[in-house]
Amino acid sequence: MDNIKLTQLAIDADIKPLLTGKQFATQEQYYKATFSPEFPPIQEFKPNQYFYESLTEDTVSVVGRLNAGGEEYQIGFVLPREIKTGKYDIEQLVPGKVSSHVLADGQILFGMNGQIDLIRAGKSITATFNFEINHNSTLYKIQNGKLSLLATGDL
Repeated sequence: MDNIKLTQLAIDADIKPLLTGKQFATQEQYYKATFSPEFPPIQEFKPNQYFYESLTEDTVSVVGRLNAGGEEYQIGFVLPREIKTGKYDIEQLVPGKVSSHVLADGQILFGMNGQIDLIRAGKSITATFNFEINHNSTLYKIQNGKLSLLATGDL
């Protein structure tokens, strides 16, 4: 995977988080999801950092991440930079399409078979989402996903 695609996911070539000094989530801003069946690497998705900004020229990244005490995981989306409010299918990191991913145990697991319904208004984004990932030959559903974030950088 090339460096531009890794940057879109807010991670570096060593599969380590970028932007670790960024803002922490507040009560007004949230990022939630559940896994079915239970996903062992992430017992409960409770991010304490978020990013909603353009990390490359053509995309906007939306990331919820836990970064605490050596534990690091995230659920994120890469959106076309000019994406409008609407419902979109989740693709596998295809230019001009919406993609999703889960970062856990130092692995990038790309989303499939899902949708995101998003509202972009000014410097905010609100969305509901669901998708699936395959980890060690087990299919996990990421469900009941909801996020509401303010921009953390340029859009």
